[in-house]
Amino acid sequence: MLTGMTGKELDSYARAAAVAEEVISSVRTVVAFGGEKKEVERYTSHLTEAKRFGIRKSRASGLGLGCVYVTMFSAYGLAFWFGAKMVADGDMTAGGMITVKYSDGVTHRHCRHVSRSHKGQ
Repeated sequence: MLTGMTGKELDSYARAAAVAEEVISSVRTVVAFGGEKKEVERYTSHLTEAKRFGIRKSRASGLGLGCVYVTMFSAYGLAFWFGAKMVADGDMTAGGMITVKYSDGVTHRHCRHVSRSHKGQ
């Protein structure tokens, strides 16, 4: 989804650049016939289209990232709530709960590091 929007955004920028290049290369003709306003509008229309795709892409990206963070922090909250419940019930010590929580984070970072180092193989 984001890739498609990025492609459309880049196409719009490319069309705007083509208009700018065309006008600059024949600036005398454009000025002679009083076409400055028309060419500015043509250039602006392509930039407006690119802006629209950029805004859509940003919204989609923000929504996706927001969902990821809601899920992640909800899982953290659930883990701490359940750990606190276990501590209150006497099934675990507070130190044990913290150890489990941080060992999970260390394991996650280690797995990410290992997967990145083996990508080229």
